[in-house]
Amino acid sequence: MMQRDKNFGWMTEDNKVVVLRPEMGITTYSYDPAEDKLQSAEVDAETVKQAHAHAMWGSLAFNEDYYKAQPSY
Repeated sequence: MMQRDKNFGWMTEDNKVVVLRPEMGITTYSYDPAEDKLQSAEVDAETVKQAHAHAMWGSLAFNEDYYKAQPSY
């Protein structure tokens, strides 16, 4: 998982990659670890849905106050 500002990237164990960018929409890739490169590729709808859920989790957790400072901080 990668997030920078409003941009979010999600990679599965089998190297499917979903990138969500508000201004540009959703793009999907396949990652080749041997070449360290992304190649444009179709990714199944369920993986895209899962990536979107992970992207939304941070906002939900913040808005619902799920993040708590630990006593040891």
